[in-house]
Amino acid sequence: MKKQRITAMLAAGLMLANAGGTLQLPVCAETNAAAPPAAILTDTAAITAGDTTTAAASTAPAAQTDNTTTTKASSQTTVTLCSTVVTTGTGLTTTKAGGTTTTKATGLTTTKAGGTTTTKATGPTTAKTGVTTTTKAGSVTLTNTVETGETMPFTGSTAYSETTKAFVAETTKPAAVSTTYLTTTVTTVTTIQTATEATTTPAPNAENTFEYTVNEDGKGVKITKYNGSYNAVKIPAKLEGLPVTEIGSMVFMGKEEIEAIAIPDTVMVIGSNAFSGCTGLTKVTIPDSVTLISSGAFGSCTGLTEITIPENVTEIGSQAFASCSALKTVSIPANTAKIGGSAFRDTPWLKAQQEKNPLVIVNQILIDAAAASGEVKVPDGVTAVGDMAFSGCRALTSVTVPEGVKTIGESAFYNCTGLVSVKLPSTLESIGYQAFGMCSALTAVTVPSGVKEVGGSAFLSCEKLETLVLPNELTVIANSAFAGCRALTAITLPEGLRTIDARAFTACSALTDIVIPEGTESIGFAAFAGCSGLTGITIPESVTTIGRGAFWGCAKIESFHLPEGVRVVGISAFHDWTSLKSIRLPDDMKQLLWGAFAGCKSLRSIELPNGLKTIAAETFYGCANLKSISLPKNASGIESGAFFGCKSLKSIE
Repeated sequence: MKKQRITAMLAAGLMLANAGGTLQLPVCAETNAAAPPAAILTDTAAITAGDTTTAAASTAPAAQTDNTTTTKASSQTTVTLCSTVVTTGTGLTTTKAGGTTTTKATGLTTTKAGGTTTTKATGPTTAKTGVTTTTKAGSVTLTNTVETGETMPFTGSTAYSETTKAFVAETTKPAAVSTTYLTTTVTTVTTIQTATEATTTPAPNAENTFEYTVNEDGKGVKITKYNGSYNAVKIPAKLEGLPVTEIGSMVFMGKEEIEAIAIPDTVMVIGSNAFSGCTGLTKVTIPDSVTLISSGAFGSCTGLTEITIPENVTEIGSQAFASCSALKTVSIPANTAKIGGSAFRDTPWLKAQQEKNPLVIVNQILIDAAAASGEVKVPDGVTAVGDMAFSGCRALTSVTVPEGVKTIGESAFYNCTGLVSVKLPSTLESIGYQAFGMCSALTAVTVPSGVKEVGGSAFLSCEKLETLVLPNELTVIANSAFAGCRALTAITLPEGLRTIDARAFTACSALTDIVIPEGTESIGFAAFAGCSGLTGITIPESVTTIGRGAFWGCAKIESFHLPEGVRVVGISAFHDWTSLKSIRLPDDMKQLLWGAFAGCKSLRSIELPNGLKTIAAETFYGCANLKSISLPKNASGIESGAFFGCKSLKSIE
């Protein structure tokens, strides 16, 4: 076996003894004077058995002038000089100089000196990658701290090669060392190091590192969990012989140790929060195969400095890169048609764009206007107001959206509490979820005729909204669309309406009359609950279902007629109609559910339809003035508490 032979020249009379001998240093006084900088000879190329290597020099930070520890392993001699502990011997070398610690390995040695513990590893050393394990001869750097006498296995490290575009194991050659001892400087040290035979261990099983599910079509795989703890991760292109097409939600979330990630060109979807909180990640290459980057995918990756979105990505989800506090460079292709709310919030890149123009526009999408105030006119050429674009702009007073804009995104103007007026274009087709929610100063809105969709909570709690015009083409009034609009006194519902969704007009307490147009088929849960000012309700025969609590608390209505088409009245649908004295129900009604007329304390008499089979529990609970009731001929049962609290009831026929 060949050996590398080196010699040492020592300044100020240092003398290096034969292998295993004693390193003699001149006596010197204690001093705190600054020492000259040390040179550490290092080389990171791999070596093989029998090779002779010569290390190249590089300069390290200035060495400490006191308490410098140099440890050489095997047969050892320790000399204490000027508070410096020096241990010499054959084989292994560990040097601490200028705050830098380098450890070389072959034999197994643990040394504790000067409060510092150093462990050297045995024989061939193993470096792990995300998918493969390679064992190399030579020496490696260990950064673990252990107690004296404790043996710590080497876990290794990997690096991503920009040249080969691959993940490789890092192996450190034995290196010559230069350090500083107070007034005495070691200028050159040459070490004899023998390379041991290299061996290779099997690659770890990727199917054990990743958990996954096969897609419904059986043509691909979705990764659902990562069980590793590597610095560099290579996602396999295939599992079970199927291409990996999706990285699922939160798979790598919070894995702060990850510094590099390789995504194969089979992946099409990066799931929500997939890499969120990977603070060690400094660079990522998204392959051209990706079409969707989901919400929060790279949120809070504070090490990322640049990102290039590939050409095929059509959508970037909300907060996808939010709080990437080092992200300065962003490249977005023209094909990206949707950019979610706050996608780049709290990044240096977005701040730089805002300094140029408070209305940040990308691919004709207004993605951010958080700094806008006063009267704002959205520039011509914009086709969409993005999700959360103006959200929280409390100084915004009016906005004009130009012709050509087709969509107003989710929460686009949410919580703009100073917004008094808004002008919408005739080209508008959809208003997103919570688009104008909590705009408490908004007084009037005309929704253009081309709008076919008004999202849930679109005008939630617009407390001063008095005038609302809806287009006839609108078929659905979504969940909570106008809930809490307490100043709204009247509304004409569109002729094309088919569904009034849950809580659509909940707590619109100033509404006095409502006419539901012919063609409407269902009235959802709590749709008009809390509309305490209603004195009249007209329901067409096209309505077949009235949902749970649909008209709860409409306390001013005195008489009511349900049309023949209604088959089901939901739980507590007319609960607490405290002024109701008479009601007519359709003959074909099949179900009158629990508590339908509970709390109608002014109701005096009622005739139930013949189609009704059962009087549900608490149907007339608390109807204190109900004196007579006519049961259907085919009634088969009266459930618990159906007439509980009906203290005036004298006749049941």
